[in-house]
Amino acid sequence: MEANHPWWSIPAGVIGGAIGGVAGFFIVGWLMKQGLYAMLIPGGLIGMGAGFSSRIRSHFIALLAGVGALVLGFYTEWHYRPFLSNQSLDYFFKNLGKLSNMTWLMIIGGAALAYWFAIGSERVRSSQVKLPTVSDEEVDAYVAEKAGDDDKLAGS
Repeated sequence: MEANHPWWSIPAGVIGGAIGGVAGFFIVGWLMKQGLYAMLIPGGLIGMGAGFSSRIRSHFIALLAGVGALVLGFYTEWHYRPFLSNQSLDYFFKNLGKLSNMTWLMIIGGAALAYWFAIGSERVRSSQVKLPTVSDEEVDAYVAEKAGDDDKLAGS
């Protein structure tokens, strides 16, 4: 974990990602009943949940979210669209190569979204920003120096 971050950042990111993943799983099921195929959603929601909950920029959380999105993407695909010849999870994972290119693209895209959203960003509060302070004399000296440089350029 990066320095100066609260101890709860990683557990919060994992819990947020899990909540997003569960929501994504059920949203995909609902959308499939409507005739839509949206396998990007579980991964995207895992990443959003993890990134929002952790409140830090962490490659570790993003990696967990990406791997979790891959696993959840395949599980979701199996749950809602199992192979007709054999509907067992074991058979599904042994025959991943039979999935369509669009399915692979959506599941891998969902994992990429999970990583992207979960990596987060450093959130800086305005109270943490240190603005430079200068005296009026320093500003006047700087302006006079620049005005002198402009006079030299105009005279040449």
